[in-house]
Amino acid sequence: MARKERLYINGIPLIVSFPDRARGWVLFLHGAGGSKERTARIAAPFHERGLITVHPDAPLHGERADGRWRFDPKDPRNYLEGVVRAISIQVDELPDLTTGLAHIPELTGLPLLAAGASMGGYVWHELISRELLRPRAAAILISSGFPLDAPHDFLEGQNELLDAYRNPPVTRAMAYPPTPLLHLHGDRDPVVPLARMQETVTALRRAYKKRDGRLAYTVFEGVGHELPEIMLQQAAAWLEFWSS
Repeated sequence: MARKERLYINGIPLIVSFPDRARGWVLFLHGAGGSKERTARIAAPFHERGLITVHPDAPLHGERADGRWRFDPKDPRNYLEGVVRAISIQVDELPDLTTGLAHIPELTGLPLLAAGASMGGYVWHELISRELLRPRAAAILISSGFPLDAPHDFLEGQNELLDAYRNPPVTRAMAYPPTPLLHLHGDRDPVVPLARMQETVTALRRAYKKRDGRLAYTVFEGVGHELPEIMLQQAAAWLEFWSS
């Protein structure tokens, strides 16, 4: 069982799980409405492969929650605004957080690896496509390189949100290589439709044309917007493979 520590770096609350004989460390970003505790509870497949996992609370989530943002899909406008704002803040803060994490003795000299579920997967798309962070490899779970579909009037009067929808990460496809990128998705996902993930891979394929095996995806039949054990196992195996 991995040893767990709770830390605060740059004011961001974290759970860090340390397995024995680590070979890399994974910055594991949770989805909308989630928390560091949720991803920490499901990270055993990574620890079994010698990967340290780092679980931050996203902005407006967990210990950083703000009562204005409920992340309830039944209130789509509030939900979407909260998601877009949380993404924007997290994209800005993670490069400095990663620099701070690199000074933890157990992480020093080990490769950074990326895992993100739903909103957290999209954050990794932003970080990689904007060349703000360059992980050794990335596993994107139940997510895509496009923002969530929004009502036609969602952006009216909200100029600060326009860029996320006008220039999604996949428009910067050439910035992704050489990072190995795996998407894992369910064919019954009602939040991030399977077609969005497939469109992401299609948009990135030309950029990865000469890098065989570095762009991959797996679809799980009968799986919705969830993280079954087999999906986590495949994500961990992908990151372990590319960690050396």
